[in-house]
Amino acid sequence: MIRLHRHVVLLEGEDEYVLMELLADERLRRYVAHPLSDRAALADHRRAEALLEAMAKAGHLPRLIDEDA
Repeated sequence: MIRLHRHVVLLEGEDEYVLMELLADERLRRYVAHPLSDRAALADHRRAEALLEAMAKAGHLPRLIDEDA
């Protein structure tokens, strides 16, 4: 089966520990829709701003890559 995901946010960690740390934080884990690998996960695009705010509050400063720009 092939799945096509539209309107998602892709979270990519430099290594598996970055994503593991994010998933261990209850404030952030709820935004992750589907882990893809040790370093990547999908999040719902409708909650992207809330995810960014929660990450900032938790001390994570992600590099935002806007594909639409």
